[in-house]
Amino acid sequence: MAIRSLMVAAVSLLGAATFAAPAAGAPQALLVAAGGGVTLFCEHGECTADLTTICLQPDREVPARGTAYTVVAEGDTNNALVFVGRRADGSIVDLPSAVGVRIAAERHYLAVRVSVEKAALDRYGIESVTVRAVGHPVLAPASVPGDARPLAPDDVAQALMTLRPIAERTLENSAVEVTAARIMRDAANALSRKRSTRQPEHEAAWNTALTPGAPDQAISEQAQAMARDAFETCDPIPRANYPVRRCLTDRHDGVMERVNDAYWASLKFGS
Repeated sequence: MAIRSLMVAAVSLLGAATFAAPAAGAPQALLVAAGGGVTLFCEHGECTADLTTICLQPDREVPARGTAYTVVAEGDTNNALVFVGRRADGSIVDLPSAVGVRIAAERHYLAVRVSVEKAALDRYGIESVTVRAVGHPVLAPASVPGDARPLAPDDVAQALMTLRPIAERTLENSAVEVTAARIMRDAANALSRKRSTRQPEHEAAWNTALTPGAPDQAISEQAQAMARDAFETCDPIPRANYPVRRCLTDRHDGVMERVNDAYWASLKFGS
């Protein structure tokens, strides 16, 4: 069965990519930076996963946690988020339009959280959901009435045709770091957000993260070593106030912060 891309057109996008002081208004547009499939982790009635992102617009405000985002639809499936539902018998189904998927800023501009209500999945007999980034989708903050500086429709072309290619070159030049961050992200996504986890769960999460989400998603020795260093640093120190999942996301964000800084520098210096 064909898998439908769940894409929501943003009403508006992107301001100029300068380094001026930010003004009040719509926050930064984001780019999904790491691909691969991520299975949503279900607990307490909600199924969730984090996706790795970077900021396309250094001149705009950093999004507050929980800021709603939408995928900029481009009329094709080259850059999209694909949501795959799987039933108990193994059959794959399109996520019905009645199953609402929420995308929201999770950790500044370095991660967004996608979530689906478990009850909505149950109504269609869907036991699990995987989200896969195809290409590098652009995410725009949901339109809010009264924005002092909204994202203008004319800026969509700039985001897609100018800023994204520059960001993609940075991601390509930082392939080791992005892949290592993807492994950290996937390991974190396989762990509970709500409770303490144990060492066998951490090892299972690590093994899950090392399984490529796509046939062409190779894992270099350098990327695996970088991710393993993070995992071995985090695994021995689970504490109620600093769980392994939090440690992994902190390490993920540290890596992607450097990648994002490299992209911003390329804008500033025109390289």
